[in-house]
Amino acid sequence: MESLNNHDFIPFSIDSHGPVISHLCYADDTILFSSAEPESLKIMMVKMETYEKISGQLVNKAKSGFYVNFQDDDIRINQIKQITGYNHCHFPVQYLGCPIYIGRKKVVYFNNMVANIAKRLQGWQGKFLTYGGKAVLIKSVLQAIPLHTLSVLHPPKATFSQIKKIVSNFFWGMDGNKNKKHWIA
Repeated sequence: MESLNNHDFIPFSIDSHGPVISHLCYADDTILFSSAEPESLKIMMVKMETYEKISGQLVNKAKSGFYVNFQDDDIRINQIKQITGYNHCHFPVQYLGCPIYIGRKKVVYFNNMVANIAKRLQGWQGKFLTYGGKAVLIKSVLQAIPLHTLSVLHPPKATFSQIKKIVSNFFWGMDGNKNKKHWIA
């Protein structure tokens, strides 16, 4: 693919000390960061078409979309739709298991991470495991599930409280329909 000019994409940085990037790629997923200016979008689409011709790989426009950080400008959003042929999508979005959002972090953005931990616990028969067996499963399996997200983002405290509650309920178990007492050291 032909190299891109600096004016083709607007660089993106998570913070002022982080690296400046114009795209993210993982396997067959690609995120491009661009201005919403028609000329930049047209150049980007020409580059995409060139890539398709050279590689033989086609962009699936039905699975592709664009995100914007402005919500009120319907004229501009429609213009982007016409130039790119992609659908307008809304934040937040999950990418590689991490939520991408604009503005303040919210507990709801991290619900997938909490749900993955709870889902993993559903298959385990906690009443048939010793406390040592439960501790090993928690440390080796459950604590590994959110590692990727936690290495990139810092969820709200309420998310950690939800995870702690789920893990504690699994570890200490239930007596009928009631949770057993959670002992402290």
